Amino acid sequence: MGLTSGEKRESFASLVLAADTDIMDDNFYGPGRLQAWLSSDQKTSKHITPLREAIFPRAGSRGPTNWYRVLLGNIGMEEVIEALKAGKLRVGLALPVLTIESQPGGMSLPGAMAKALEPYARDLTNVVVSSRGHWPHVIVPGEVNAAIEKLLQVSSG
Repeated sequence: MGLTSGEKRESFASLVLAADTDIMDDNFYGPGRLQAWLSSDQKTSKHITPLREAIFPRAGSRGPTNWYRVLLGNIGMEEVIEALKAGKLRVGLALPVLTIESQPGGMSLPGAMAKALEPYARDLTNVVVSSRGHWPHVIVPGEVNAAIEKLLQVSSG
């Protein structure tokens, strides 16, 4: 079952954009949970609106959300592995990196993203905002914007 074909796109979008973060927590993580959700073609009735159509338009994943298609299909993974082995790709970020994470929940374990990036980012800042779930930039945009503005001020000053 692939999401790139769009056969389960509505079910997937419904889950990741559920207004109730517990629905995503309960059905996205854990062995077989996402597959069971998609196989039964479940859909939630309340979404973070109007985000749903902006992120997952009927035409499929494009632009900023194309990474979902690439991630779920392992597109280009062989080429990346070969380029790393051949020394053609540098692993590391020489610029300031900001991670913004939500409060603890099934979709967020504060500090996990920063810990994963530590070996690659020399100048890393991690901010945990007051929201829960996968969409802090939608739930608490003021907190997210403040973290970004602070990073930009520090980086440019």
